Amino acid sequence: MPSNRREIPFAGPAYQRSNVFINAQQSINYYLEPYPALGQNKFALRGCPGLRSWADLGTGKAVRGLLSTGDYAFAVSDNKVFRIDTDGLVTEVGNITASSGYIGMAQGNLQLMIVDAENKGYIYTFGSGAFADITDTAFPGASSVTHQDGIFLVTEPDSFNFYTSDLNDGTTWDSLLFFPANWKSDNLISIFSDHRNVWAGGTESIEIYYNNGNSSGNFLFTRRDGAEMQIGLGAKDSFSQIDNAVFWLGRNENGQGQVFRALGFQPTVVSNEAITEAIANYSDISDAIGFAYLIDKNPMYELTFPTADVTWVYNSSLPPEHGWHERRSRRLSGTRWISGRHRGQKHVFFSGKHLVGDIENGKVYEHTRDVFDEDGTEMEATRSTVAFGSNQDLITVNELQVLFTPGVGLTSGQGSDPVAIISWSGDGGYTWSNEHQVKIGKKGEYVNRAIIRQLGQHRNWVFKVKTTDKVQRDILSGFADIEVDE
Repeated sequence: MPSNRREIPFAGPAYQRSNVFINAQQSINYYLEPYPALGQNKFALRGCPGLRSWADLGTGKAVRGLLSTGDYAFAVSDNKVFRIDTDGLVTEVGNITASSGYIGMAQGNLQLMIVDAENKGYIYTFGSGAFADITDTAFPGASSVTHQDGIFLVTEPDSFNFYTSDLNDGTTWDSLLFFPANWKSDNLISIFSDHRNVWAGGTESIEIYYNNGNSSGNFLFTRRDGAEMQIGLGAKDSFSQIDNAVFWLGRNENGQGQVFRALGFQPTVVSNEAITEAIANYSDISDAIGFAYLIDKNPMYELTFPTADVTWVYNSSLPPEHGWHERRSRRLSGTRWISGRHRGQKHVFFSGKHLVGDIENGKVYEHTRDVFDEDGTEMEATRSTVAFGSNQDLITVNELQVLFTPGVGLTSGQGSDPVAIISWSGDGGYTWSNEHQVKIGKKGEYVNRAIIRQLGQHRNWVFKVKTTDKVQRDILSGFADIEVDE
C-alpha cells in the first residue's frame, strides 16, 4: 500500500448539493479569498466578520431600513424612524404606519423619502428636521422608491407605471408625470438607480431609463431601447450595487429563481448549480433581502431568505463556482438555541464603519473582522471539504493537518487555548464520525500544528472542521498522509 502526503482542499466554496455524494462542500461563516502566495489559483478561507454593538434603537424589533446621508444614518424599526449621529446617539424623528414588512429609503438633495409596506410615503427634511406624511393628492402611493438627479421616483402599487416628484421636493407630485413601463404586461415591483440609469423591475422583465434632459415639463426619463431584460425580480428588496454591477434575485422565463449580475445591461447568472438548487427548494423567495458591502477588497452581495431562514453571500471578485458562502447566526427561539439566517440585515457605510441592523432586537452593529462573535453570542465557522477517493479503493488516513494561523489564542478566558473540532465522513458526506479536538495554538505558539492521527480506513472521505472559540480562524490549506489499498 503506497503512502503519500496529499493536499486536502480545505479552502473551498459552499457547493453542497441535495445529493451530498455529488458534492458535500459547506463554507459557513467562511469566505474564499485569493491567496497568490500559496501558488497560482490558490485560495485561503477567511473567517467572516463578527458583530459589535454600535447603537440600540430601543424597539426590540427588527431593523427594517438603514440609509446613510453622510452626516447621519437613518434607521427604521417597528413603526419608528430614527436619526443616528457619528457617535451612535439615537434620536427618534417620526412615525410611519406599517410596523412590519418592506421599507424603501432614498436620499435626495434636501430630503429623505421613506415608503412602507402599506405603500405610504414620508418625507424627512434635512434642514428643518421635520418629518411628515406625503399628503399631495397627486401622489400615487409607492411600492418602492429611488432618487436620481434631484428627483424621487416611485413605482405605483399594482401597476406598470412609475412617477416622478417635483425637483428637490418629494412632497409635491404631478398626476401627469408618469411613464408606463409596459414593454411586458407585468407590474412593477421595484425601482433602482445606478450610474444615472433607472432600473424599473417587474415580475417578468426589467427596463432601463435615463434622464433625457427635458426641461419643458414633459416626462424627464426615456427608456433605453435594446436594454430591456426578459428577466424579472423574484424579490422587490433584492436590488443592490457593488463592483460596478447591479445584483438582484430574479426569475428566469421558466420561473426559476436565480441570482443575477449585470455589468452594463448584460445580465448573467451568478448562482451556481448548488445555490440555484437550494433556492428552488424554498417555499417563498419574494421576501428575500439583498444588500452589498466590502470585506477588505472583497465585494460581497448578501441575500437573505427570511421564510427559509437562510443567508447566502457571493464574492463578486470570484467566478460563481468559487464565490459563494453561507452565513449563519445563533439565536434564541423560546428557550432553545437555533442556527439560522445571518442576524445582520440592511447595510450602510457610515462614520467609517460597515453597519448592519439586527433581524429582531432593534440593534445596529458594526460588521467587522476585528471580533469573532456576534454581540457576545458564539459565531461558529464550519468548513466541509469536497470528497476525495480513489475509484472506490480503501484509503487509510494516517494523519490530517489543518493549516490554521497558529498562536492566535487570547490572553485569558475562553479562547486562551483555542481548539478546532474535526470530524469526517467515509461515505461521501452521509454519516459522520465523532468530533475530535485539535489545538490551534496558545498566544505566541507560532509553530503549533493542528494535527489528528489514525483516522481510519474508508472509500470516500469528506473532512469537516469547525471553530467556536472567539479567535481568528483563517485556514490556508490542509494535508493528509494516506495509504491507498489498490
